[in-house]
Amino acid sequence: MMNVVRLVFVVSKPSNNIKDKSHINRPLLNVHSDICGPITPSTIDEKRYFKIFMDEYTHYCITYLAERKSDLFKVLKDFCSEGTS
Repeated sequence: MMNVVRLVFVVSKPSNNIKDKSHINRPLLNVHSDICGPITPSTIDEKRYFKIFMDEYTHYCITYLAERKSDLFKVLKDFCSEGTS
């Protein structure tokens, strides 16, 4: 079975409405993500960007650091492989 990741980007203001989440029945079905950077000052090891992932089913959240914005696509692949193992 092929695993599919759906990235959801929210740009509207959050509301107080309770949403039905019964359709989310397995990990990695809905993954929320955000990228931030470049940040100054950078970290001790010169990381200037970070990306956050949150799985809506498990509420697992992780932050990855990167030196360049172009490095963040590899981070997505790492997150997906980590979630399927």
